[in-house]
Amino acid sequence: MIAHHSGGRVLDVAEAKVIEADQALHQERVEAERRRRFVGFTRTDETGLRTIIARVKAGDAVWVQATVERVREIIAPSHPDLDADELRSEAFGWLARPAELLALLLEHTTDEPVGTDSRNDGGANADVRQQNTTDEHGEPDDRTAAVEPPGAAEPAEPTALNRAIAFPRDLLGALLEHDLAALRPTATLYLHLASSALRPARTTGGTCAGSERSGGVARVEDLGPFGLEQLPDLLGHTRLRITPVLDLSDRVRSRAYEHPEASRDRVHLLTGGDYWPFATSTSRRVDLDHPTPYDHDAAEPPDRPGQTGTHNSGPLGRQHHRWKTHAGFRSRQCGENRYVWLTPHGLALVTDHRGTRPLNPDVARTIHDAPSGVDVYPSDLQVRLDLASDDTS
Repeated sequence: MIAHHSGGRVLDVAEAKVIEADQALHQERVEAERRRRFVGFTRTDETGLRTIIARVKAGDAVWVQATVERVREIIAPSHPDLDADELRSEAFGWLARPAELLALLLEHTTDEPVGTDSRNDGGANADVRQQNTTDEHGEPDDRTAAVEPPGAAEPAEPTALNRAIAFPRDLLGALLEHDLAALRPTATLYLHLASSALRPARTTGGTCAGSERSGGVARVEDLGPFGLEQLPDLLGHTRLRITPVLDLSDRVRSRAYEHPEASRDRVHLLTGGDYWPFATSTSRRVDLDHPTPYDHDAAEPPDRPGQTGTHNSGPLGRQHHRWKTHAGFRSRQCGENRYVWLTPHGLALVTDHRGTRPLNPDVARTIHDAPSGVDVYPSDLQVRLDLASDDTS
């Protein structure tokens, strides 16, 4: 089975299995790596620029990235001559000016949480106010100002730096009363774990290990495998919203050329990522391709399902999408998460949940040449034909 999968995906599974095999050793490694965190600044170069290098928790990095992206969106209209990377650099500079940053976010607060529930955003808003008004035990913290002893010296005149990063005192009270949840960038955490990961750990004798954690491993999209005890680093200080599990048996179809949002998550969960042969990417930042090219001139009866949907959709990276469109590669979807490829040189391949493996070219051509509405399923020894259902149930 390993031979049919790309090296990257095999290593992902192997990494998770290593964590699962020795949770104690993994926890020691996690703690050791946490002690290697740092933030470094290079010298200023001849053009007046510096490089900042940081090693931080993955959860903190996600929030920094989301905040930078939100500021980039806000300032982009006023900097039309800057590209995306330059805008992110400008946005990163706003993090050093928290008073100005908060004012900027307040000016662009909408009734809805910032961001949309799509590839890079989604369902958890952080309760920033809790961080500012509670202590480390989560109890209200009334220590808003230190009480100075009698005869204490007058405070020094604020420096220019203090003015830049401090809020005026008359605004602090109003700020603490303001609901800042809408100011935090939203994010969707895609967490994959088996039901067995939630079961209590068992000893060799078959009994539960008492107060021991389950020791399961979860896969977080774009971040990799995490032990369950590490998830609070990602979910801490957030307002969680759990979304329902999708029923992948539902057929989502559309008569339009554009792939509906309702099908995007389903297609990704079915394919696990780029469906190009031996592709390694599991990212959601892909193009959704029509394996059978969309026919803009087709006159479809009103009672017939459209050409776009989970029955004719596959994620491809931008370069792979261009190769398929312009370089003579052909694909045909034959069932959920099963795609048959024909290369310009006549090589036939099939990709599915078991990986990528070769296929008899004659079988591949039979699949590709099947009429619309007929799916031909390849097997190791034969070809099986099924009439595709036209209903949308």
